[in-house]
Amino acid sequence: MVKSTQNPAGVDLTTPPWTFKKGARGLILSPVSRLILIVSMVLSSVSALDAQPPEQAELQTLLDRLTSEDFGARERASDRFVALGAPARDFLTKMRKTLGLEARLRVDAILARLGTETTRKTGKVTATLVSIELVEVPLAEAAARIGATVGAKIRYGNQPRVVKPGGQQPAQKPQPPPGGAVPISFKVQRVPFFEALDRFCKLANCTYHTDYASGDIILNPSGQKGAGPVVYAGPLRIAATSLSVTRQTRFVGASTSNANLQVRIDIEPGAPIIGFLSPISGAQAKDDKGNVISFRAWQGQRYLQNVSRNRQLYQSLAMDPPAVDAKKLVEISIPIEMVTPAEMIGAELTSLQPAAPDAPGESPLHLRVDSLTTQNDHQILTLSFEAPPAQGPGDLRAVPQHEEIEIWDVKGQRVEVLPNPSQRVINGRCIRTLRLPDVPLGRVRVRSMVRFRILRQIVRFKDLPLP
Repeated sequence: MVKSTQNPAGVDLTTPPWTFKKGARGLILSPVSRLILIVSMVLSSVSALDAQPPEQAELQTLLDRLTSEDFGARERASDRFVALGAPARDFLTKMRKTLGLEARLRVDAILARLGTETTRKTGKVTATLVSIELVEVPLAEAAARIGATVGAKIRYGNQPRVVKPGGQQPAQKPQPPPGGAVPISFKVQRVPFFEALDRFCKLANCTYHTDYASGDIILNPSGQKGAGPVVYAGPLRIAATSLSVTRQTRFVGASTSNANLQVRIDIEPGAPIIGFLSPISGAQAKDDKGNVISFRAWQGQRYLQNVSRNRQLYQSLAMDPPAVDAKKLVEISIPIEMVTPAEMIGAELTSLQPAAPDAPGESPLHLRVDSLTTQNDHQILTLSFEAPPAQGPGDLRAVPQHEEIEIWDVKGQRVEVLPNPSQRVINGRCIRTLRLPDVPLGRVRVRSMVRFRILRQIVRFKDLPLP
């Protein structure tokens, strides 16, 4: 028989916590048993409260806040709906048909976050590091292989379309400019794409620009030496292209003077950048005499300079002129503000048969195929969908819009969309007419941005010579 030992606190250390003692009043729990039972009951009560479905009143209140003019209130309501999970999904699905267009689009965005395909993109925007070794490769082929490292097309020289007088067909096959067959050797190891491209162009004595129609990078033979003042910032190449100073002496009235700095921004192909806020605000500089240069402040709302069709743009910065005897600008700091997707929702169709005009389409974008026709050597595909208004920070003149369209053939191979698709909006639906190669189509996926962010990158030039 084991004797019971009592500790100073009076707790029976030899009795198991869930052992019942028989007393005059029936079964009695030990002190430890009572403590565990009480804690268990409290935790069970909390779990039961957590498991209770949200009240109908709260759901209705959150729905009302989706139409608020306060951006913060709409965001908090959206986040709360997502946190509620399945009950919120059932409620919103039931109430959606009773709402107006704008509220329906917001509900669709929430439903997408609750379980439909959602792609989130991080705010970190980095350069692609290129590693390539070319030995005695024709220059035109070498350029193409460098572009392939980032999924871009680089062509050596413009190839204008030659047509017969009054005709539409090429009279002859366009010939590349001289020099494309010259062998060249080139090697870089883990170098940012634009820095690698600049090194290649210096070796090949070329300059480059982005072709607006195709989006290709075009290399042109050039007698220019060097690339000028250039800064590489992540997937961006920022070059100072010109710095002008104008001084006008008036014999009657006050003299005038002004200065202007122009920069060219190239964006790496494939970088998740929609565009830049324009005009640039908050630039700083000094001249070599120690004078602070004031840049002209923009008083109104800024706008988005979109780069979806041209990955190269120019920004002009107006500023006060430096001292008359100054030789250069120093300590130049230029803030570049990029707009990038933070969250996108998507819908996918596995059948590309045209739908009826009143068909609801595939949720959450209500994507549908409106028509598919064949013309000569290509086909025309018309898609329509409802894009929710993008949410994000910043007081912009217009809300940024961004979408991604991907198409595959029946074998699962990506189908290239030919340049310059038609874009329209009719009755709240986005209409996209695409030119595609004449191949059997398998499926299409559309993603639309529902949330964007603004990333700030400070670009610093060491010095810029004055004219």
